[in-house]
Amino acid sequence: MLRGLVSSNKPERSEALSEISKLANASFETIIPQIVLGEALATIIRDYPDPNDAHATIKRLYDRIVQIHVPDRGFPPISVKILGEAELLKDGDGHLGDTDAIIAAQALLDPDSQRLLTADRKMLESEAIRGEEERLRNSGDRRAKLKIVDGL
Repeated sequence: MLRGLVSSNKPERSEALSEISKLANASFETIIPQIVLGEALATIIRDYPDPNDAHATIKRLYDRIVQIHVPDRGFPPISVKILGEAELLKDGDGHLGDTDAIIAAQALLDPDSQRLLTADRKMLESEAIRGEEERLRNSGDRRAKLKIVDGL
């Protein structure tokens, strides 16, 4: 969703703004992995070659993130355990890219996460992610069911 927020594509940006507004009014905490912030910044660099436009877009991104209820632990980094889980997901689903697998792995390995919000069809439809979520829950490594959704 953050990548859509900074996109130069107006319909994509409008849809992302709608979801971000819902997050700002949500009663739950929102965790944003550092890799997602990196993905958003890479989109800004790609789509806004003018430094003034890039700066304004980064400011807009920051303003939106501040509106969301993000706890102190809200920007987790990648760990070796997450990379191992991501590799497992990629082995089970050849359509998942590296970044998507890492994002899914972070959500799966947070035992209390309840939603993974994404606009990515490959993640939404991945049997490997769903199967791994069920395996982790059945083994007691997850306390909550993780739903992969494209909107709130």
